[in-house]
Amino acid sequence: LRKIVVAGVGEGSSLGVRGTPTFFVNGVQIQNPQSVDAFAQIIQSAIAVTEEVAE
Repeated sequence: LRKIVVAGVGEGSSLGVRGTPTFFVNGVQIQNPQSVDAFAQIIQSAIAVTEEVAE
């Protein structure tokens, strides 16, 4: 278990994670979104961009 935790901490550090919660949406780091609604809007915007690119 220790190896898994150490690996996770190392991976997070290499990605610039400095605290929790931290999320990545399409490779963009989102730290502690203000609310569930704000986070949902970020995700919806990413989906819209992805759908535009796919067309």
